Amino acid sequence: MSRGWWLAPGGRIALAVFAAVAVLTSRPAAAQTDARYEVGAGVRFVGPESLGKVDANETNAGGGTFRLFTADSTLDAVLGFEARLGIRVSPALRIETTGSYGASDLKIALNADVENGAAVTATERITQFTIEGAAVMELTRWHLGARGAPFISGGAGYVRALHEDRILVDEGVMWHAGGGVNLVLRSSPGGAIGLRIDARALLQSGVVNDGFHASPVLGASAFVRF
Repeated sequence: MSRGWWLAPGGRIALAVFAAVAVLTSRPAAAQTDARYEVGAGVRFVGPESLGKVDANETNAGGGTFRLFTADSTLDAVLGFEARLGIRVSPALRIETTGSYGASDLKIALNADVENGAAVTATERITQFTIEGAAVMELTRWHLGARGAPFISGGAGYVRALHEDRILVDEGVMWHAGGGVNLVLRSSPGGAIGLRIDARALLQSGVVNDGFHASPVLGASAFVRF
């Protein structure tokens, strides 16, 4: 060959991608740590979810339908507790498992009654348990002040919802993507103590009905690395 592979268009692209990854995930010497594990706990806020409207229809003798009323369902916001365990698999990448617990109200508004009856809202308490797995990439090339390092994350998990008085159990799946910042309050070569603040977009299905529902998630927690 008259020239090295790195001078060919494909070689230059490969080198550029490699350099970009190295820049994004490189860790400054001052931030080096031997800590492999991370344990964290805190609170998370899940925004309300609109579960949609459903018409209650009556089937007549001719096979047609006649609407009796409309049910509009909403799952209220959840303020819950979460705990997580993370394992560092590279200087910038962690694999995490998170469990959470929280409760909120399922509200079903009955309106548009054919007999012009007053609107009625039925309320039921829903308790949710979740288990999630996620990959967290720390963007250690950038910093927020002297102690803050931003990150991005994405993952999926399982959600189990218990209806009031445990009369019904819903099981579903969930996905999330987002990011945040780790604020290291104290660090040493063997570990660190800090705070995490993050925001996520949550998509889940199987709770109350099988449709897909999106909601925002905000989290704040303390962590220990060792």
